[in-house]
Amino acid sequence: MKKKILLIGSNGFIGRNLNSYLKKHYIIYHINRKTIKKNSKNISCDITKLRSLKKKISTLPKLDYVINLSGQAENNKLQMYNNIYLGNRNIIECFNKTDTIKVFFSTTLVYGHSNYYSNIKSRLRPSSNYSKIKVKTEKLYYKSSNNFLIFRVGNVYDDLFKKKGLLNNLFNSIQNDTIFNVNKMNSIRNYIHADDLSRIIKIILDRKIVNKTLNIGHQNFSNKKIINLFEKIFNKKIRVNNLNKSFILDPNIKISSNIILKSLNYKFKKNLRSVIRKKKNEKKNF
Repeated sequence: MKKKILLIGSNGFIGRNLNSYLKKHYIIYHINRKTIKKNSKNISCDITKLRSLKKKISTLPKLDYVINLSGQAENNKLQMYNNIYLGNRNIIECFNKTDTIKVFFSTTLVYGHSNYYSNIKSRLRPSSNYSKIKVKTEKLYYKSSNNFLIFRVGNVYDDLFKKKGLLNNLFNSIQNDTIFNVNKMNSIRNYIHADDLSRIIKIILDRKIVNKTLNIGHQNFSNKKIINLFEKIFNKKIRVNNLNKSFILDPNIKISSNIILKSLNYKFKKNLRSVIRKKKNEKKNF
């Protein structure tokens, strides 16, 4: 029998990609604040409203997993706190007396700046409000929940560089011949393709791994290295304005995911270099 999975926040970038892959293998239900097509599998609900959330969840069948992808970084700290911390507290309350496994999407930003590789045992040094709220929410799961998973995910990209951020800005800068502003040239982050992320998550769900925090990532690149990759592949010099912000604002976060990836025996299907090349060829053919 197919597993039944509830995706919360499936309208976002990661949610859309994850839904597209998981729906081939599982029965998927959705909760979003706004949904165009409301039906028994597409529910409109604000998860910060406990009473409403309980009512909507009561209409669903027994679920194997609830995956919460909601709660993005935003300027309104109170709203961000409510969406992330309060929303997850409500999810825990709704499902804690069930066998449903709750999956919380955290971030590699919880590690903060370090010149070394960070792993699950590394000390957490969150510097932004967003990462601090994520840490507090992680602690909530360990203190108040059973049957849960925490995924610390880095920068996710796709073949089109749709997601707002460095890769999207770089491609647009090349396309439009504009100056590219970078926070700090030497800052390092971890990157993973959305397809690989979805496949890895499916493997984890199928193996019924529970009560763990996992780093899910692939390649560690400095901003400078990524700029050089774009320049080399597109054979074009990019006009760069290095804002040279502090590591507090743009930290080094090199992630080691070796332990979990070795146990999953997963081989990555895509890497940043090949995706940039593909993007260049598509532009040329167009």
